Amino acid sequence: MLPAPISFPKRRDSFHRNRSGKLNAALRAPSRLTNLGVLLLTSLALFSLLLNLRHYFFSFDIGHAKTCGEYFEDAQSVERPASISNLKHLIIVPGHGIWTGAHEREILDEDSWVLASYQRGRGRPALIAEHIAQGAELTLQDKESLLVFSGGQTSPLSSTTEAESYHRLALAALYLPHKNATGEPFQRVTTEPFALDSYQNLLFSVARFREYTGGYPQKITVVGYEFKRRRFEELHRTAVRWPSAEFEYIGLSLHNQAEEDKASAGENSYLPYTDDLYGCRPPLSTKRRSRNPHLRVHAYHRSAPELRNLFEWCPSSTVSIFRGPLPWDAR
Repeated sequence: MLPAPISFPKRRDSFHRNRSGKLNAALRAPSRLTNLGVLLLTSLALFSLLLNLRHYFFSFDIGHAKTCGEYFEDAQSVERPASISNLKHLIIVPGHGIWTGAHEREILDEDSWVLASYQRGRGRPALIAEHIAQGAELTLQDKESLLVFSGGQTSPLSSTTEAESYHRLALAALYLPHKNATGEPFQRVTTEPFALDSYQNLLFSVARFREYTGGYPQKITVVGYEFKRRRFEELHRTAVRWPSAEFEYIGLSLHNQAEEDKASAGENSYLPYTDDLYGCRPPLSTKRRSRNPHLRVHAYHRSAPELRNLFEWCPSSTVSIFRGPLPWDAR
């Protein structure tokens, strides 16, 4: 009996089975790429990624630092003319309002001022103008003096600082010249745009003097309200350990004597400072925050680095005086 004929379909099935088996065998064959190799390749990929990320962020930081460096230069790197670097007398006019006007005729107009409600209707624009004029007069009398108008962006109704508005008023009223005798811009006046209370008016103006002239003053004169004399002479000066022999306060009385007597008797910030010389706790710290609606931060840590620890001083004992080194200790 003859064997059954071999059909083509069976041959094709056999052929496909052989090809499939070879493919499976190839896929299941031991790979030449070991686990160590996989680990090395993965590590190289991660390392490359980290290098690229570092390059990106480092380049950004350098560029950012250069940009910031152009604005926040170290105090020693600023080139100052001799007429500024030789100044010795700091004259401070603390701010008590914001003048929004542009012309001399607007100085006495309350509508051209941002004032607290208790200041209105009491002739405060005229008295503030007297402060500015007095500070300007003292500055023109002493060629070694620098006039600093001090006061920050204390009102949510204006982005202008108290200091800038005082400076602008002084120029509009011609209390100060625009140019000196040689025709160059008059440079013995500047602004301190961060102070939020009287203690900061004093401390920040000293820091601004350092930033502007490259050194510290030998004498300080403050022009302000008479009823704030004790606060400056007894508390603020003591807090920064400034020598009393080199400190002068010129107080201007309110135009209404009854109001002056009332203000002097009820000096509402004197007692809080007796318990908190540096104003770093409520209610004084709370008042500072309320006067900073634009959330400004000063840069004097960089431009007056010798005062860094004093800026941060907030003792556990509220009347403990700062005992760290200060630039005027040797006097």
